[in-house]
Amino acid sequence: MNDGKPVLSKKRQPEGFAERRRLLARHGFTTKTDRLPGAARDDILDAIACCRTALLIGQGLATRLGPADARDRYGLPMNIWF
Repeated sequence: MNDGKPVLSKKRQPEGFAERRRLLARHGFTTKTDRLPGAARDDILDAIACCRTALLIGQGLATRLGPADARDRYGLPMNIWF
């Protein structure tokens, strides 16, 4: 979401949270929610980012890191998608 560059600010710090929120908004995922019972505020942004990735996978637009046949000892796929 950041043009291939890592976000260097920590997600639990105010500037890191704000930067991640801006990146999500830039990709069409806006939220004003800062708090939900039982969830840290950075977890809210993580969940939204996961939703974005799921949409990209469903649309065939996501990028996979790692070989398609990589599996863990239980046979589950081991890839990072974005």
